[in-house]
Amino acid sequence: MISITNSSNETSFTDSKQQDSGISTSKIAAPFSGEFVGLVADNPDEKIKLKMFNSDIINDATILNEEIAGYKSIPIVKHVTTHEVLDNYYLAKKKCQKNWNGTYGSSVRLMKSTIKLCTF
Repeated sequence: MISITNSSNETSFTDSKQQDSGISTSKIAAPFSGEFVGLVADNPDEKIKLKMFNSDIINDATILNEEIAGYKSIPIVKHVTTHEVLDNYYLAKKKCQKNWNGTYGSSVRLMKSTIKLCTF
Protein backbone atom coordinates (compact mmCIF):
# COMPACT_ATOMS: atom_id res chain seq x y z
CA MET A 1 0.00 0.00 0.00
CA ILE A 2 1.45 3.37 -0.98
CA SER A 3 0.51 6.44 1.00
CA ILE A 4 1.33 10.03 0.11
CA THR A 5 1.73 12.72 2.75
CA ASN A 6 1.86 16.37 1.79
CA SER A 7 3.13 19.09 4.08
CA SER A 8 4.06 22.70 3.47
CA ASN A 9 7.73 21.79 3.03
CA GLU A 10 7.69 18.41 1.36
CA THR A 11 5.78 15.47 -0.05
CA SER A 12 6.63 12.00 1.24
CA PHE A 13 5.76 8.62 -0.18
CA THR A 14 5.52 5.51 1.99
CA ASP A 15 5.37 2.03 0.52
CA SER A 16 3.97 -0.34 3.15
CA LYS A 17 4.10 -4.11 2.87
CA GLN A 18 1.33 -4.54 5.42
CA GLN A 19 -2.00 -4.99 3.70
CA ASP A 20 -5.34 -3.95 5.04
CA SER A 21 -7.37 -6.82 6.37
CA GLY A 22 -9.24 -8.54 3.55
CA ILE A 23 -11.92 -9.62 6.00
CA SER A 24 -13.85 -6.99 7.87
CA THR A 25 -13.91 -6.96 11.66
CA SER A 26 -17.70 -7.31 11.64
CA LYS A 27 -17.45 -10.59 9.70
CA ILE A 28 -14.92 -11.97 12.16
CA ALA A 29 -16.89 -10.82 15.20
CA ALA A 30 -20.33 -12.00 14.09
CA PRO A 31 -20.36 -14.58 11.31
CA PHE A 32 -23.71 -15.81 10.01
CA SER A 33 -24.93 -19.37 10.34
CA GLY A 34 -22.87 -21.62 8.07
CA GLU A 35 -20.15 -19.02 7.61
CA PHE A 36 -16.60 -19.46 8.84
CA VAL A 37 -13.76 -16.99 8.99
CA GLY A 38 -10.17 -17.65 9.92
CA LEU A 39 -6.54 -16.70 9.91
CA VAL A 40 -3.65 -19.12 9.81
CA ALA A 41 -0.09 -18.59 10.96
CA ASP A 42 2.95 -19.60 8.98
CA ASN A 43 6.46 -20.73 9.85
CA PRO A 44 9.48 -18.53 9.12
CA ASP A 45 10.74 -21.06 6.58
CA GLU A 46 7.30 -21.77 5.08
CA LYS A 47 5.60 -18.50 4.25
CA ILE A 48 1.90 -18.50 3.41
CA LYS A 49 0.80 -15.65 1.16
CA LEU A 50 -2.96 -15.99 1.70
CA LYS A 51 -3.42 -16.34 5.44
CA MET A 52 -7.01 -15.19 5.83
CA PHE A 53 -10.06 -17.10 4.67
CA ASN A 54 -13.79 -16.57 4.65
CA SER A 55 -16.31 -19.02 3.29
CA ASP A 56 -19.83 -20.37 3.58
CA ILE A 57 -21.13 -23.87 4.04
CA ILE A 58 -24.02 -24.32 1.65
CA ASN A 59 -26.45 -27.03 2.69
CA ASP A 60 -29.28 -28.47 0.65
CA ALA A 61 -32.06 -28.60 3.26
CA THR A 62 -34.13 -31.15 1.31
CA ILE A 63 -31.30 -33.66 1.05
CA LEU A 64 -30.31 -33.10 4.69
CA ASN A 65 -33.89 -33.68 5.89
CA GLU A 66 -34.08 -36.91 3.86
CA GLU A 67 -30.82 -38.09 5.42
CA ILE A 68 -31.98 -37.18 8.94
CA ALA A 69 -35.26 -39.05 8.38
CA GLY A 70 -33.21 -42.20 7.72
CA TYR A 71 -31.31 -41.99 11.01
CA LYS A 72 -31.74 -44.91 13.39
CA SER A 73 -31.35 -44.83 17.16
CA ILE A 74 -28.21 -46.35 18.58
CA PRO A 75 -29.22 -49.55 20.38
CA ILE A 76 -28.62 -49.84 24.11
CA VAL A 77 -26.07 -52.60 24.64
CA LYS A 78 -26.17 -52.62 28.43
CA HIS A 79 -27.97 -50.61 31.07
CA VAL A 80 -25.56 -49.12 33.60
CA THR A 81 -26.28 -47.32 36.82
CA THR A 82 -24.75 -44.09 38.02
CA HIS A 83 -23.07 -46.10 40.78
CA GLU A 84 -21.32 -48.34 38.21
CA VAL A 85 -20.13 -45.32 36.22
CA LEU A 86 -18.73 -43.67 39.35
CA ASP A 87 -17.03 -46.89 40.45
CA ASN A 88 -15.28 -47.16 37.07
CA TYR A 89 -14.32 -43.49 37.20
CA TYR A 90 -12.76 -43.76 40.66
CA LEU A 91 -10.96 -46.99 39.73
CA ALA A 92 -9.45 -45.37 36.61
CA LYS A 93 -8.52 -42.26 38.63
CA LYS A 94 -6.81 -44.41 41.28
CA LYS A 95 -4.82 -46.32 38.62
CA CYS A 96 -3.75 -43.07 36.94
CA GLN A 97 -2.66 -41.59 40.28
CA LYS A 98 -0.70 -44.76 41.10
CA ASN A 99 1.04 -44.69 37.69
CA TRP A 100 1.83 -40.99 38.00
CA ASN A 101 3.20 -41.41 41.52
CA GLY A 102 5.34 -44.32 40.36
CA THR A 103 6.75 -42.37 37.42
CA TYR A 104 7.20 -39.19 39.44
CA GLY A 105 8.77 -41.11 42.35
CA SER A 106 11.22 -42.86 40.01
CA SER A 107 12.19 -39.54 38.46
CA VAL A 108 12.76 -37.93 41.87
CA ARG A 109 14.89 -40.87 43.06
CA LEU A 110 16.95 -40.73 39.86
CA MET A 111 17.50 -36.98 40.20
CA LYS A 112 18.54 -37.31 43.86
CA SER A 113 21.03 -40.08 43.08
CA THR A 114 22.44 -38.06 40.15
CA ILE A 115 22.85 -35.00 42.37
CA LYS A 116 24.70 -37.12 44.97
CA LEU A 117 27.08 -38.42 42.28
CA CYS A 118 27.72 -34.92 40.91
CA THR A 119 28.50 -33.27 44.22
CA PHE A 120 32.12 -33.31 45.24
